[in-house]
Amino acid sequence: MSPYEIEDTIWDAAKKEGRDILIECAKRQVLVIYTDFSRELRSVQLDPHGLPLAELLGQISREENESDGIMLSALVVHYEDGRPGKGFFELARELDREFNDPETFWIEEVKRVFAFWAKQK
Repeated sequence: MSPYEIEDTIWDAAKKEGRDILIECAKRQVLVIYTDFSRELRSVQLDPHGLPLAELLGQISREENESDGIMLSALVVHYEDGRPGKGFFELARELDREFNDPETFWIEEVKRVFAFWAKQK
């Protein structure tokens, strides 16, 4: 069983879907708010403010960091302030990303994600 008692096949489908959504955002060079990201998932319904969505984004970013050195979840932001949640920065530190200023780190990561996917066909 995957996290939060969601069947593995559904969780895996949601991860693929979420990754695809974020890649499309990266190619278009746009950010997406948590609520919209959550609504775009068809394989599973996740509360945009809940831990399962945070875990899904974390897994997507861990896998992308391992394969391509970028954190796709940098593109997911709060409606209220246009910034990622604290979990994004916690994950960045877990992935051994070093930074003193979270805002600058986040902006640079968004630029890296956009640049990486601009080069992909």
